[in-house]
Amino acid sequence: MTNMSIRVTKEELDAHGQTSVALPGGGYLAWLGVFHELHCVKMLRQWSYREHYHPNITSHEHQHLMVHIGMCGQPCSHLLTFAKMKKQNEKQNEHKI
Repeated sequence: MTNMSIRVTKEELDAHGQTSVALPGGGYLAWLGVFHELHCVKMLRQWSYREHYHPNITSHEHQHLMVHIGMCGQPCSHLLTFAKMKKQNEKQNEHKI
């Protein structure tokens, strides 16, 4: 497992409507959404300032980065918007308690 991975139970997966692969020794592989959100922010920042982060990029590396940004850019902007809305809803619910 990597530093972004956690081990969860079948019950935890079911509670969130998720599926995963079984891990040796029991449990299932899961990631916390915050790590993906941080990855998206990092990739979008690096793309915005690509002259700084990738000053000597080859055409092959540029193509690879374009594919990643294409996959990351639009979905990540929606993901980050969703995460922000979710945090706002959580704060509103905290005040109601």
